[in-house]
Amino acid sequence: MFQRPRRLLSALFLVVSVASSLGSVARADVELPMVNAPAPRVRVDGWLREWNAADLATVGVAVHGRVRIAFAPAAAGLYIAASVDDDHVVRTPRPSMSEDALVVTLAAPNADGALVTTEITLFAGVPNLAAAVLAVVTSGGTPTSPRDAAIVEMPTASGYDLEAFVPWASIPSLRDYARARASVRLHDVDAVGRAGTDVASAHASTPAEAMPRVGGTAGELLPLGSFLRAKHATSSEIELDLRGNFSGDAAPERVLVVGGTLAIVGATYAHGRDFDYADIGAVNGELHDPRSVDLDGDGCSELVLLSDHADASGTTRELRIFRFPGDRIISLFRAEIGIESNGVTLTSTWTIDAPRNGQTTLRIAQATQTGTGTRRSHTAAADSIPVLTASNGILSRTYAFGDARYTLVSEERPPEAATTTPTPTPPSSRPTSTPQQTARPTTAPPTPPARPTAPGFQSSALLAAVRRDRSIPENVQARYSLTADLAEDARPEEVHTLGRSLVIFGAGYRAGNGYYALDLGVTDPAQVTSVRAQDVTGDGKAEIWVTIRQPIGTPPTFLELLVLYRMTNEGLSQMLTAQIAIGDATRVVRNEARVVGSGRSLQLALAPGTATGFDARTFPFGTTATSGMTTLLLPWRDHEARYRWNGTAMVGP
Repeated sequence: MFQRPRRLLSALFLVVSVASSLGSVARADVELPMVNAPAPRVRVDGWLREWNAADLATVGVAVHGRVRIAFAPAAAGLYIAASVDDDHVVRTPRPSMSEDALVVTLAAPNADGALVTTEITLFAGVPNLAAAVLAVVTSGGTPTSPRDAAIVEMPTASGYDLEAFVPWASIPSLRDYARARASVRLHDVDAVGRAGTDVASAHASTPAEAMPRVGGTAGELLPLGSFLRAKHATSSEIELDLRGNFSGDAAPERVLVVGGTLAIVGATYAHGRDFDYADIGAVNGELHDPRSVDLDGDGCSELVLLSDHADASGTTRELRIFRFPGDRIISLFRAEIGIESNGVTLTSTWTIDAPRNGQTTLRIAQATQTGTGTRRSHTAAADSIPVLTASNGILSRTYAFGDARYTLVSEERPPEAATTTPTPTPPSSRPTSTPQQTARPTTAPPTPPARPTAPGFQSSALLAAVRRDRSIPENVQARYSLTADLAEDARPEEVHTLGRSLVIFGAGYRAGNGYYALDLGVTDPAQVTSVRAQDVTGDGKAEIWVTIRQPIGTPPTFLELLVLYRMTNEGLSQMLTAQIAIGDATRVVRNEARVVGSGRSLQLALAPGTATGFDARTFPFGTTATSGMTTLLLPWRDHEARYRWNGTAMVGP
């Protein structure tokens, strides 16, 4: 039966001091399992009938000593089950490491993320000689036998089984058991006073931060295991690991990165049985400085981190922000804050400021340059804001976050530039999971209070400001130009594509004193194959229809996308992305897009159209819709689909 011989605790100091001088048998690292507490409850009686033998991890081999072990977290504390092969159990009334013992080492992060190490030493009892003893030592402190702890052994034909319980009050850091690292060491002696041997799940010299992570099925470990299997990875490949209230569930979630994929799991996230993930294109060592920050004041944190990427032009550092609404992962913001290329380094400082008026803001300063070389040509990623350099004429930009979008709320310019530069409108970008379609904000500063249009409105002055702010050379001409009534009063706005930018301004837009610019997210301006304007919402204002041709697979195979934007007070907002064509130079399936209806009853009709060179037997592509993008319609299978604007989104069949 369970006893607490506190008079023996002074001898337990030998647990740590003697172990390093004893012989050991090195074993490969073994992942130890945290499993769901056996139902209906665990009886700490040394009889492992409640435990599934398949859940126990095996360390060692019978000929040299072997232990099978598992942990089970419960509401009150941590249970330990172990089955030990030992033909002769050596114990004395005063337990020490000169006799048989089982030593469990667990390390889990505290609230500050620092690992706190706990060592639990288990001495099995011997009838009529010595009672079972449990001692806990945390971070080099004094060994204790907690009041509510329990330990009981049961003799077996090959040694003994053992059950133990340690309350959370004695091991508070281990409440975050899913992020724990663990090892077990079976210390076996043949006689009191003789040197023993250790059979361990990790090498004795392994530091806590390098011990194997726990696995198993308890809490979030179940979906985490599913994610790792889907990635053909192990827990040792986890590169980033952070806990926070990311989606507003009853329990905090955990975000992590494995092999360039960001994932979120949680004990209550997706009912504790599933995970969400997003490929973020980062490899081992490229991500660092993760932070959990509530940027929009909704009570849930966003993930803020830095990402480094090296290519032929040099190394780029980006600030990246992700949101977790509960059913997916959204890339909310991405901006370059540093470039190192050919001996030249550009570095921007950035700060997250405390909330003002309910909003937390992000400020990115103009990059400072060191080095005197010639920087190699560099193109920012399609959904990334380019590094802010002196050539932009902007000292800093400040962004605010809310309503599933980020907004450029202010720009700091040198005083002399304020009176000579037309004042453009602030940008806005709605996140999207569509590749190469995430908008990024204009380089223009925010709009001042509206004032009457200056006589002799000059579009050339605003075009010149666009070229300067976005570093577009004079020899780059607009590929598409049109006029349409997009916003504000009835006067039409001008729409131009300059390089990769879509630019909007007009005498009636922002009183003729500002522009709006949107990066279309293409790598080559020639990928934009058409731009037109037509009302599809029925509000009397036109929406912008942009067709983009993306290369896929082996050239000249392409996918064509139709992207619809509507003008809001903040700028362009993406409404819908539709796949409308796929093929190559000789074969293609092309859908038709048109507006049907009248007045407030307008709808967007997507029809299967025609197929040239393809039929149901020879068409080689899959057709799967993704979040924010409709799938291509096939003439031999699909029918016309219609979408309507419900005031907040395009909804369809």
